[in-house]
Amino acid sequence: MRWTHLFTALSSLCAGASAIFGATNTNGRTRLFGNSFGILAENATYDYVVVGGGTAGLATASRLAASSANITVAVVEAGSFYELDNGNTSVVPGYGAKYLSFNDLEPSPVLVDWGIITEPQKGFGGRQIHYSAGKTLGGSSALNDMIFHRTNKGAYDTWSNLVGDSSFTWDKFLPYLKKSVKFTPPNLEKIGLNVSIPYEPEMYSPTGGPLEASFPNFRPAFDQFMVKAFAKTGFKPIEGLNSGHLDGYAPSTLAVNAEFQTRSSSEASFLQEALDKTALKLYLRTLAKKIVFDGKKATGVLVETNGAEYTISAKEEVIVSSGVFHSPHLLLLSGIGPADALSNFSIPVVSDLAGVGKNMWDHLFIFTSHETNVTTNSGVTTNETLHAEAVEAYLSEQTGPLTGVGGGVIGWEKLPNRSSLSPETQEALATFSDDFPELEYLGLSPGSNPPDKPAANNYMSVTVAVQTILSRGSVTLRSADPHERPIVDVNAMSTKAEEELIVGAIKRLRELARATGVWVSEVEPGPDVVTDAQILEWVRKKADNGYHASSTCSMGKKGDKNAVVDTRGRVYGVEGLRVVDTSIFPLLPAGHPMSTIYALSELIAEDIISGIS
Repeated sequence: MRWTHLFTALSSLCAGASAIFGATNTNGRTRLFGNSFGILAENATYDYVVVGGGTAGLATASRLAASSANITVAVVEAGSFYELDNGNTSVVPGYGAKYLSFNDLEPSPVLVDWGIITEPQKGFGGRQIHYSAGKTLGGSSALNDMIFHRTNKGAYDTWSNLVGDSSFTWDKFLPYLKKSVKFTPPNLEKIGLNVSIPYEPEMYSPTGGPLEASFPNFRPAFDQFMVKAFAKTGFKPIEGLNSGHLDGYAPSTLAVNAEFQTRSSSEASFLQEALDKTALKLYLRTLAKKIVFDGKKATGVLVETNGAEYTISAKEEVIVSSGVFHSPHLLLLSGIGPADALSNFSIPVVSDLAGVGKNMWDHLFIFTSHETNVTTNSGVTTNETLHAEAVEAYLSEQTGPLTGVGGGVIGWEKLPNRSSLSPETQEALATFSDDFPELEYLGLSPGSNPPDKPAANNYMSVTVAVQTILSRGSVTLRSADPHERPIVDVNAMSTKAEEELIVGAIKRLRELARATGVWVSEVEPGPDVVTDAQILEWVRKKADNGYHASSTCSMGKKGDKNAVVDTRGRVYGVEGLRVVDTSIFPLLPAGHPMSTIYALSELIAEDIISGIS
């Protein structure tokens, strides 16, 4: 059975081999795929240089490259194609859980992961957390769980108020949320004609794309029991998760190719389209060491490939899209950040911005494990027989458990039992918009088996993600050497309000698990964890931060001492430099931020294009 992974990988690669390597001929004109790559270790000049080929970087670069044949655009990426570096682990949705390696603190052998390890977290009892962060084309859109939805309207309105720009209100931002996405309705012939999946077709544009969003061609049996549990415990059904309402439960859309049931990352969508239609250039396995300035004007990027150092110059702008950890890291290495911190490493100050690397938000994830009396597919990737069956269903019918992430119905709420929260906590939570959910719940099968039963097929993880986070972390320099990872301190669970909300969330999770009607027993935390103090102690040992970190180069009004960029990503105090990724969010929206990242990229790309004469 060890060959099934390879077989699927070869299938996916060979299907597009003619487009990946060699040459094509269109209307008598030869197109060489090698033209899509810059010559490594040689200085070069482009109009725009994008540092980071991740979610935002590829979306932004692709839009710029497509805007005019006269515009030259290069993307500098430390990784390569994930299909080449990690087989089909990113391609097949059901394998995505392999990247949920929060507690793996050994140096990562996986080429597509930066292997970021946090500082010991006091709120986690001194534990460190492994952040899976994409070191690959597609960035974290190649590693995440593909859950694709929009946040609540109030979060966008709060964003707009914080930065003083009405472009971010729900009504004005919605066209950008729609622009990237081609939506395909659920295929009920494969999912099941008796299955009801609500969605909102009017919330998509018929001209949207190239990113694809749809539903898996398979509904895990446990989903119907999660629906029952949500209804029984007071949640209301809502018509999907893309109309700005997160106040009930619904199946979630995924960033997935509806026909092949493969991941639709920024690499699989934006980049593949750009490679086919534009002159976009890629510099792969290339590390950006610092931004080059002429006075206050960014003129390029000093890079390194296989030990060779050279400069990729930008005639117009350098656009940093290196993600929540590496964007502030690159700015700091380049002399943009708090002057006192830069002086500690003898880095000349180009722009003294106190907010670089500060204000980091991230959701808090807590996984509880339960035994059920039904098949949950928790053993699909560990039981050889089940895995072989799943691979066959996936390849031959584009259905089965490998088409999804092991659970698809998500519930949202504010904690209903407010009496368990102190007045101080309620006051702190009231700083979020009225429609901002405090908690997200999801049933997942991957990783829920107890250690002594790795091949069992009847376990389920009922998971909560705390949304109203009040703790703030940081990203700072470890040294002036760009090869050294930055210091990441999440400052997790550092407020009393979060502690109280978490205790209430675990109690609520237990209600949900029992309300499924198929619950047998609780594996984690287990029946011995009863009191609030015991619950909190267990959470400190088990909670994780996830894929959603943001705000380390926060957007803000001019004059705001914590603002790093303006509302179009332009870095304060310099010229010709923007940042476009989650690091510039002024707040962390509720839920999964992927749709907001793409929309922000669309808005800023449009701004850049509108300024091109």
